[in-house]
Amino acid sequence: MTKNNFYLFSLCLALTAALVVSCNKDDDNPGAGQPNPAVIQGSVYDEYNKVLTGAQLILEGNGLKKTVIASNGIYKFDSLQGGTYNISVRRSGYIELTEAITAASGDSLTKNFALKPGAAYFSLASDSTLVVPAYANSFKIRAFSNSSWVVNSENDWLTPEKSGTSGDDSITIRVAESLLDNMRGGKLTMRSIILP
Repeated sequence: MTKNNFYLFSLCLALTAALVVSCNKDDDNPGAGQPNPAVIQGSVYDEYNKVLTGAQLILEGNGLKKTVIASNGIYKFDSLQGGTYNISVRRSGYIELTEAITAASGDSLTKNFALKPGAAYFSLASDSTLVVPAYANSFKIRAFSNSSWVVNSENDWLTPEKSGTSGDDSITIRVAESLLDNMRGGKLTMRSIILP
């Protein structure tokens, strides 16, 4: 019986040791190992450094889109993953502003925005009608603007290099080769983002 008790005691001791070894610190802290969320916050001002109330801020990036209203001139985006985000700031009577901000996991960043009053303008340096050869090609369109603007193609053979930008800039449009020997028409729309 003593021999059996010794084996039973040894088995219990081995199981206890196995349980102790299999436990680690993360078991006591279920959130351990997960990255801390990032926070981007700040204020919206006018050109004279006065707080602007009621501005709309739109954050886009990492498959996420969030919108907040800075009712008292202060905004906050929290619970963000680390990455690069575009933040657009809009308010009636002011020119829209968009900036890219990169936040690492656990960061708490402050980004203030200063909006300029006025109406947005947008003009193209190219003709509104372009003739493009049937073989694959690309062309560049230059735009002059004091606001953000977007580009949309209604055809799969016209591909803008980016969906939009802000201010004076140019954009390259790629044209896929036509396998047919006939003319084709397409529509490419470029427009300024103007608040009502």
